[in-house]
Amino acid sequence: MDRFVAVLAVVVFVLALASPLVGLSLTESGSDNFQDGTATITVEQPTTDRLSVTAGRFGTRAVYLRVPDLVATVEAVSGQPRIIYEITVPELGVELRETRVVDSTGTVRVRMEDRAFERLSAGAYDARLVVRIQSTDGDWTVRDRPLEVTVP
Repeated sequence: MDRFVAVLAVVVFVLALASPLVGLSLTESGSDNFQDGTATITVEQPTTDRLSVTAGRFGTRAVYLRVPDLVATVEAVSGQPRIIYEITVPELGVELRETRVVDSTGTVRVRMEDRAFERLSAGAYDARLVVRIQSTDGDWTVRDRPLEVTVP
């Protein structure tokens, strides 16, 4: 019983410290900790209007939708907005999204993982590439264009 009371006291103490009244955060601030601000960017890559699907390596039966990195030049930035890089292929159920907080000028690269499929029917699928700047002040679309996914 004494052990239970001691454990309960520790739990209550930690919860009290983490409460909004005290303000201690028990989580790490991640790379997606965007705030207010704006940025002016130029999208350098991808420049393609097609995405490729290729066979997996080492004898796997999977095929992969290969998604190029986003490379952008941040020409001006105020505050801590984030870049959002999205690729969608509705017919394949693909909704890929990566973000990166920007707080300085220069080149930024946003890597998106390739998407594996057990199998896909040959053909062409409509896709969309969207790059946005988002902050607590607003959401601005920098690039929104159609792509094609070709499955051999």
